[in-house]
Amino acid sequence: MKHIRIPEEQWLESEKWMWQEIRAGRIADFNERDGRKDNPLDSAISKSWGEDRKLRPDILKQILIRPPYNTEIPSEGVRIAGALITEEVGLEHCRIACHLRLENCRFEKPVKMKGLQIDGWFSLKSSTFASQGTSATTVDFSGAKITGQFDLENITVEGTLNMNGLEVDQSLFMNGGSKYRDVDLTGAKVGRQFALDGSNIDGKLNMNSLEVAQHLLMRDNAKFKDIDLIGAKIGGQLSLIGSIVEGKLNINRFEVGQSLHLSDNAKFKDVDIIGGNVYGQINLDGATVDGMLNIRNVVVNANVLMSNLTCNKITNMLFVHIMSNLDLSGSEFADLDISGSKIMGELCLGSENKSMTKWGKGAAFNLRNVFVDTIQDRRDINVSQKVWNDAWPTILQLDGFTYDRLGTFDGIQSHEKGSKSDRDVNDVKWYINWLARNQFYTPQPYEQLAGVFRKAGEPSKANRILYESRQRARQEAWRNRNCLRWFGSSLLNWTIGYGLGARYFRALLWVVALTAIGIFMLNISGQPSISQPSSVRNQKIVDYQNYEPNNSAQSRLAQHCLDAQIVYSLNQLIPIVQLEKYDEILLSGWVAYWFYTEKIIGWIIGSFLVAGLAGLTQKQ
Repeated sequence: MKHIRIPEEQWLESEKWMWQEIRAGRIADFNERDGRKDNPLDSAISKSWGEDRKLRPDILKQILIRPPYNTEIPSEGVRIAGALITEEVGLEHCRIACHLRLENCRFEKPVKMKGLQIDGWFSLKSSTFASQGTSATTVDFSGAKITGQFDLENITVEGTLNMNGLEVDQSLFMNGGSKYRDVDLTGAKVGRQFALDGSNIDGKLNMNSLEVAQHLLMRDNAKFKDIDLIGAKIGGQLSLIGSIVEGKLNINRFEVGQSLHLSDNAKFKDVDIIGGNVYGQINLDGATVDGMLNIRNVVVNANVLMSNLTCNKITNMLFVHIMSNLDLSGSEFADLDISGSKIMGELCLGSENKSMTKWGKGAAFNLRNVFVDTIQDRRDINVSQKVWNDAWPTILQLDGFTYDRLGTFDGIQSHEKGSKSDRDVNDVKWYINWLARNQFYTPQPYEQLAGVFRKAGEPSKANRILYESRQRARQEAWRNRNCLRWFGSSLLNWTIGYGLGARYFRALLWVVALTAIGIFMLNISGQPSISQPSSVRNQKIVDYQNYEPNNSAQSRLAQHCLDAQIVYSLNQLIPIVQLEKYDEILLSGWVAYWFYTEKIIGWIIGSFLVAGLAGLTQKQ
């Protein structure tokens, strides 16, 4: 629409005064004119805003873009404060070649500045864009380009603020208690920092595809409803320290050049941080998340700090790659799932200087397919009850969980009188209990821990862990009614302790016991001694029930040689090896059946020993 020039004689007195002040290089401050410099009118309150402050948008447009007025604007630009604008402002696709400040002004109709270009600074500081009746004032800066700084500090927009595709070469300020309903910053670009500190946005804040060269600051008790940061690129920090997000915070397919701060008493409902890169750290220390916390497919080049965090619902950290440490000390979780994540530093659930991680009733911690360089946790003793409280929940999922080192258990009372020593704190029994919390049995968690112990030079602990794994496998076989597997595992356990460590000596105990029983059987059977007379040795078969020795032979047979009985019993028990060659002896009755059984048992034990030495029994 073609702009119609308004002659100066048709200008309002307020407009004439405004132009006079601007040409003189002064601020056209209506509050100062009315003697209210120290007590200016509040632009958010319509009362006392009279016609003597009124400016028409056409006059404003005329002095900004039409010669000769625009050529008479001094280098300080157009600076207006405390004006009342009751008509629609239309500066769409205009170019203003000076600084423009419309501060502490009241706008009562829509402001249309789509495609506006300002070659300088633009300030609407402390202004109000008020609604009239049921119609909310819409402010449109879509596609605008500001070569300087854009200041929207402490403003109130009761309608929609549209800054879709806005470009600001320097900084954008929307802080200082600014109040908005819905804000659209889709595809906006800010050349320096973007500040929303202390602002209040009741509706949706859409910052999809936003690009900020430096920091995006949303701190200092700023309040938001829903925030979308899909596809955003932030060159510096993204900070919501101490802020409140009552709806959903959605940070998706993003890039943050420094750190992401959601800490220091910040409060959130639902948080999604998905598919992005953070070149600094993620800090959630001291935050509260009442809903779901989802961090997925994110690469973090420093620490993820989640100490003293409170999560009242499920927390997911799936496939997160953390180049340094994950600190969960002092936090409280309902459930935590970090499946598929890689932590190249330390997983900390407490230390000497940090309190333990706390868990809700029935909480679960899923570490499936997680890699951690070092586990650092803590246990505290309850001296009165003589029990230890640790930093792990009662339900764990440890399948595929791998780690290189175990840190120390640091307990604040571990050296008190009457408490257990540090050596007891690190006792292998606690680790067995820890592994038993795995919701479903698989051998991998046991083998992983055993490998770490073996690497640390503690083979006895490693063997104990592996033994408990085999015991649990045996219990699972019984529970699943797999009787054959249960019986085979039981035989391995009873005979050689699955071939783990000193449990091989169980076979020796069996040999001693069975040999003693064999001797006992020979003595109570009523059959002659194994020591035979020369007159009998030439006989191929001796039938002891019908054999009647002569007197000299009788005396020799009467001498029960214990050594011979031991050797004979061992001969029957130990397969293949023959300690002493005896004539073939025919035993009868239950004694014969006993030695048949002893031979079978010997073959079983021998087979298990060979398999154990070959390492076959140590495999599941």
